[in-house]
Amino acid sequence: MTRNEFMETYYREKYEERLKFARKRVGDYNLALAEEALQEAFYKALKYFRAYRKEEDFENWFGRILINCINDIKRIERERGMDQKGARMYRDW
Repeated sequence: MTRNEFMETYYREKYEERLKFARKRVGDYNLALAEEALQEAFYKALKYFRAYRKEEDFENWFGRILINCINDIKRIERERGMDQKGARMYRDW
C-alpha cells in the first residue's frame, strides 16, 4: 500500500471520529474551525509522512499533528479577537 492509499483509507475510516475530537478541542463545538484543523492535519500528515516511524503508533502520531493544528487555529482566532478588540478600543478614543 502506498502512502497516498494509506492516508486515503485512514481519512475515510477515521474522519468522523477525528472531527468529533477536533470539535471538542476547538471549543464551542465549532464545526468550521474543527474541519479546518482536521484538513490541515491530514495535509501535514501526508506532507511529512516520511518522518513517521513504523514502530510508532500511527494514531498517536496523527493525533499529535491534529492537536498542534488545533492549537495553532485557536491561537490565530484568539489573536484575531484581540486585534478586533484593540481596533475597537482605539476607535473609541
